[in-house]
Amino acid sequence: MPRGRKPTGNRPLTAAQRQARYRQRQSDNGATSAPRPARPMRQVSRPQQWHAPTDQARGLKAHDKATIAGELMMASAVALISRL
Repeated sequence: MPRGRKPTGNRPLTAAQRQARYRQRQSDNGATSAPRPARPMRQVSRPQQWHAPTDQARGLKAHDKATIAGELMMASAVALISRL
């Protein structure tokens, strides 16, 4: 069982003829697609995007380390005072 439309002429259309007919139908219907909006330019480079969270994590780690060290010093001072 043959598929598709029967040729309108003696021979089947070539690929270029088929494409030309398709484009003509598309332009006749007014079904032109709207142009895509341009992608926004990246404000920050990719290495900067990677370094920002890393730097933030390093800062938090340093803060936590200082806080824990301060708490340990306070605990040891309290321990010394309570022994007296």
